[in-house]
Amino acid sequence: MDGMSKGREAALALSVSLAGVLSRLPFIESAPFYTDSFHVIRGIKVSGVAHPPGYIGFVQSARVLSYIFGSPHKGMLALNILATFIASVALYYLARRFPKSTPASSAMVVVLFLANPFTWYYGEISLSFIAEATTTTVTALFCWEVMKGKSWATWASAAALALGASVRQTLLVFLLPLWITVHLAVFWVPLLKGEGPNFNAGKLWRLITGLVFMAFL
Repeated sequence: MDGMSKGREAALALSVSLAGVLSRLPFIESAPFYTDSFHVIRGIKVSGVAHPPGYIGFVQSARVLSYIFGSPHKGMLALNILATFIASVALYYLARRFPKSTPASSAMVVVLFLANPFTWYYGEISLSFIAEATTTTVTALFCWEVMKGKSWATWASAAALALGASVRQTLLVFLLPLWITVHLAVFWVPLLKGEGPNFNAGKLWRLITGLVFMAFL
């Protein structure tokens, strides 16, 4: 299975993730029952934000989907189902970055994620936790690509982190140190290997513009 083509691996990641999402559909809540859910519904209908710290990204994304699915509650559920799918795919590719991982082991990681009671529960109700898990996983995946020297990953990781902070602002507190550390490591890890600091103008520019881009988003 290690010799899988990229296309077959993509099909595996998508099919496992899709199967997990479809398994949720019979069990999604029929009506909101958390107080926080009602705050978000009010934000979708009236104010544009929920209770502090606001969850503006989650509220506005659910608002867009509410126009498609007919109600704020269904919009939030649709957003969480979509977030579960994206998190599962991102987790597959993040698991594949680990040494000695295989398509089978990465698929099993996704299965365990989807079978986790917390993932299952919060993926079926109108709260923001699954959306937070999604943006966290995607940010980690792009940060890994930064470590591999991919220049596009600086802005991709900044965008993912900014999106995560719009879902729940406290994510910025936890993940911004990771983002900065990863970018600084790109400069200074070669120094630890005796190769001299890998500190050139292009990488410094990506770090600065990445922070500005994140702040703008």
